[in-house]
Amino acid sequence: MKEKLKNYFCQKEIDFALLFGSFAKNKAHHLSDVDIGAYFLKEPDILDIGEMVLDLEEITGKRVDLVVLNDLYKKNPLLSFNIVQNHETLCVKDENKYVDFKANSYLWYFDHEPLFAMQKVAFEQRVKNGDLAKTYKIGRKYKNSL
Repeated sequence: MKEKLKNYFCQKEIDFALLFGSFAKNKAHHLSDVDIGAYFLKEPDILDIGEMVLDLEEITGKRVDLVVLNDLYKKNPLLSFNIVQNHETLCVKDENKYVDFKANSYLWYFDHEPLFAMQKVAFEQRVKNGDLAKTYKIGRKYKNSL
């Protein structure tokens, strides 16, 4: 399967493609989906992504989650960091963009790491207090000055 994916991506207009998740860690089972990230030459539209997912599902015989890696480190630093930590390259056409993506993923993750820690503590506190599904109204109370 990996060879077929490598051949597929090396024929596409991408800078690089990565396999991540359970297949990259060799921990896949019969219900596992295939997680793939692709860094495109130009931002793809939804139809391009859909067509590529259909191709990939036909190649793998599994459900495929395709992640657009372009600027992912800005949009979701945690996911980007996790992909960089545990991936296998399928195709790298532009080594500089691949290295830049990895470096930026680390930089953005470490810049945001204190925020992730605060979110984790707040989440754990909500679970502990049984407030996980509780919603909070955010706003200010204004006094009527008239």
